[in-house]
Amino acid sequence: MSLFSFFTDPVLRGPMIGCMLMALTASLVGVLSFIRRRSLLGETLSHAAYPGVVFGLSIIGSLPAFMERFTAPIVLCFAFLTALTGLYLIDFMERRLKVRQDSALCFVLALFFGVGL
Repeated sequence: MSLFSFFTDPVLRGPMIGCMLMALTASLVGVLSFIRRRSLLGETLSHAAYPGVVFGLSIIGSLPAFMERFTAPIVLCFAFLTALTGLYLIDFMERRLKVRQDSALCFVLALFFGVGL
C-alpha cells in the first residue's frame, strides 16, 4: 500500500479528505483563539451547553413516545441556546461590568456547570 493510495482508493479518499479539512479548520480556530487569549473559551462553552442538554432531555422525557425521533435536534437546540447565552454573558461581563476575561470565563464555566448539575 503506497502513500498515494489514500487519495486514489475510493474507500479511503472521503475519510482522508474529511480528516484533512477537519485538521485545517481546527488549527485555524485554535490559532485565532490563542491569539485573542481565549483558549479557555471552548471549554467554557462546552460546560455552558450542559444545562441545555439536561433541560432538553427533560423536555423529551415529558413528550409522548412517538416524539422520540426528535430527541437529537431538541437536545442540540437547547445546548446551542445555553452555550450562546453563556457567550453573551461572558461578553456582557467583559464590556459592561469590566470583569477580566479569564475571570468571566471561569465564572460562566462554574455557573453553567453548577446549573446543569
